[in-house]
Amino acid sequence: MPDIAPEELSPRISWALISDPYVACHKEAGYEFATIASFRKGELYEIKGNRTIIVDKGEKDEKKELWYAIEEGWVPSSTVKIYSNKLKAEKARESLK
Repeated sequence: MPDIAPEELSPRISWALISDPYVACHKEAGYEFATIASFRKGELYEIKGNRTIIVDKGEKDEKKELWYAIEEGWVPSSTVKIYSNKLKAEKARESLK
């Protein structure tokens, strides 16, 4: 059995698997902020944090969206799949191909 690093199984570290073909990484959570990097489908990143933002203020309801901080920026939750440990994320990545 291969050696497993502690961060691969840690319940305190979640992992984001990029699920869209191309994902823009923004400087802050929100589409209006500058794109500072791009990610491709199948890439894995440790989640550093998350934030819920308002993306549309309607007359009756506000539309909210969850964003995740990964690497040096933020991506919307609709572009990633979240896993509770790195091993699960790596296994899911294999099924994307």
